[in-house]
Amino acid sequence: MNKRAIIAVEDDPGDQTLLRMAFDQCNFIHELRVFNTGEEALRHLEAAALANSVETAPVALVLVDFNMPGLKGDEVIALMRANQRLRAIPAVMLSGSARESDITMAYEKGANAYLRKSLDFEEFTDVIRETVTFWADYNLLPGSSVN
Repeated sequence: MNKRAIIAVEDDPGDQTLLRMAFDQCNFIHELRVFNTGEEALRHLEAAALANSVETAPVALVLVDFNMPGLKGDEVIALMRANQRLRAIPAVMLSGSARESDITMAYEKGANAYLRKSLDFEEFTDVIRETVTFWADYNLLPGSSVN
């Protein structure tokens, strides 16, 4: 298993802390990078895609909050899907909203999954563990090699 980067786009400091705590509890080898805005995350993703160096862990997954200032989560995903270098990176909406219109919009814009943030920390940690394990450890992206 190779070290990969997990990008989280989350504007709420409390949710950022919970995500970091859950990530730490899972003991992943993967690197978590948290961005406050969709704009920051997209700039980072684009720079990482252009660099594409062995010193930089490849991005395995982007976790995106739905409701953020500036670009909303569905807009971040739509821009990823429109970008040739970013479109294959899995994007999972991780949101507190369970509104049908938000779920539909996320999938219409290209989300690979829509997960509701749990208020229970253990359940939230389990969701993070299963999501990251699937997308970062088992999912193969174009250009990845199988050993």
